[in-house]
Amino acid sequence: MIAADANKTSVEVDATMATEVAAELADRAHRALAADVFGAVIVIGGDTAAALLGDADVVVHGSVAPGTAWLTSPDFEVPIITRAGGFGDELALVDLLQGTMRS
Repeated sequence: MIAADANKTSVEVDATMATEVAAELADRAHRALAADVFGAVIVIGGDTAAALLGDADVVVHGSVAPGTAWLTSPDFEVPIITRAGGFGDELALVDLLQGTMRS
């Protein structure tokens, strides 16, 4: 799991900081994907998804849970699951992981 630095999430975040954090997460994800094998990538938050996917042409195949998109990108060998950061309850990530494993 790659997550934002807890120190950055405990302060009020402006647009510039959100962009910087998203870019940092995307960079760490790219490095992790280059170094290891994964079955899928789950991205929470639109800013992070945009930073990870960039301008790549993606194909949306459907959804694994409400508020998600299951897609592929020519830049990645694995499926990408995206979900809005402010969507769902405290079990939303668990539900998303279970839905991804069933797909």
